[in-house]
Amino acid sequence: MGEGTGAIVKDDPIDDAKTQVSEALKARKGEPSKDAEEAAAQVGELRAAVTRDVDALRSRLPEPSEVSGQARTVGGVAAGGVAALGAAVLLLRRRAKRREAETRVREQAIALARELARLDLDAEDVVEGRGGGPLVKIGVVVAALVGLAGAVFAVRKRMQGDDEVWET
Repeated sequence: MGEGTGAIVKDDPIDDAKTQVSEALKARKGEPSKDAEEAAAQVGELRAAVTRDVDALRSRLPEPSEVSGQARTVGGVAAGGVAALGAAVLLLRRRAKRREAETRVREQAIALARELARLDLDAEDVVEGRGGGPLVKIGVVVAALVGLAGAVFAVRKRMQGDDEVWET
């Protein structure tokens, strides 16, 4: 039987709590007092009952030290998780930067190989054909590229005045 069929569910803790509250209110309500002494006695009984109820509720609460210990444990786990996530992000960024740098180096190597092929030079001629260390060899390649760039710039500069000849 489901909830919508109108069946009464006896194991529902909310209904049990409501029933207990109703019974407690009926028991505490009492009859109206006839004089001041009886009213004072009822107030004393109600005060004692409220004190008992508050004490019972407090006894059901966990100890503050237990709650703070659980909070520290959960906080430690959360902080560890955040630290692990931060480390993972840092490692992924480093890996991406390294891959990007490798790609740039590969592109530069391809561009140098194309220029050497265009100049009809072998890589061994440029690297091993000269004496000196690796910096001298790199300097020769850079000087060749700078000379090539200078030549291209000079040709373009010379051709700027001849635009109408090239356009017709």
